[in-house]
Amino acid sequence: MTKTLRFGCSALSLAALGLVACGGEDGDYPDQDITFVVPFGTGGANDQIARAFAQELEAELDVNVNVENREGGGATIGTSHVVNSEPDGYTIGLAAAAALAQQPLTNDDLPYSSPEDYHVVGKIAEMPGVVAVPSDSEFDDLDAFITHAQDNPGELQASQAGNGTTQDLLIRELARLADTEIQSIPLAGGGQEATLAAVSGRVDATFGFAPAITSFVESEDLRVIGVVADEQYEAFPDAQLSADIGYDTPLRAVYYIILPNDAPEEVREQLESATASIVDSEAMAEFSNESGFVMEHKDHAAAVDEILEYTELYEEFNANFDIDE
Repeated sequence: MTKTLRFGCSALSLAALGLVACGGEDGDYPDQDITFVVPFGTGGANDQIARAFAQELEAELDVNVNVENREGGGATIGTSHVVNSEPDGYTIGLAAAAALAQQPLTNDDLPYSSPEDYHVVGKIAEMPGVVAVPSDSEFDDLDAFITHAQDNPGELQASQAGNGTTQDLLIRELARLADTEIQSIPLAGGGQEATLAAVSGRVDATFGFAPAITSFVESEDLRVIGVVADEQYEAFPDAQLSADIGYDTPLRAVYYIILPNDAPEEVREQLESATASIVDSEAMAEFSNESGFVMEHKDHAAAVDEILEYTELYEEFNANFDIDE
């Protein structure tokens, strides 16, 4: 998207008055529209949180925030666009932990390899993975599902959004922790098709996230039997926690706001302050209750530390699993 500058005075009046500028570098940030790049397609859960955040950012900064979807490449196309943009604060982006921490481990062609190659404004949210089964499934909880897998290695099939996705890794990691085998079935249509595969009974379960599953739970087509987490998840408070039956992993979907490197200090400070306010706002709390995203703010330093921790975690997964299987 081409960025359009908005000037408050004409070239003629500038010349007549001998003024240098009415905005831009000599003005206060921000004095023009901001482009907010989302590395996912329109309409999905990730797009929803981006647009909710963008709406609040408009109010915080009192400028237009235009959402621009640049999907593809495991979220690296949009993320790379932000990293390569002018560091003026007028192009920012939503970024997922998988794109920031996992993709650089397997893709040498990216313009970033670590948080040193971009500026992390802060963390805004995360979501634990959930395990859902068809409504008529024999499995009442995650323990029963895992026990069956242990007694019948390789028999159970669980759908997911694609090889190497967080959902795929959750299946593989739970199977590893339980010392068994669960078939991880990638679906070309991503998370939506993976969910529908469980609804139709083509697979025994699906591993996904609340935004894609909630409506099917409400319609009683699916039941959530487990949450891959160590604390109660408000979206499905009665679901069994994996940690409670001995299978704990920190892996989850995590989201950050990023900027190109070398953005001016004023820009970084404004966006970091705005991000903290937005994450703690009533509007985002309401969005969280409706969507299943867990709003959690971490400042620049803490967010960088978390991305580095996820990099180490993905390195372990890459060593344990052959993602091309």
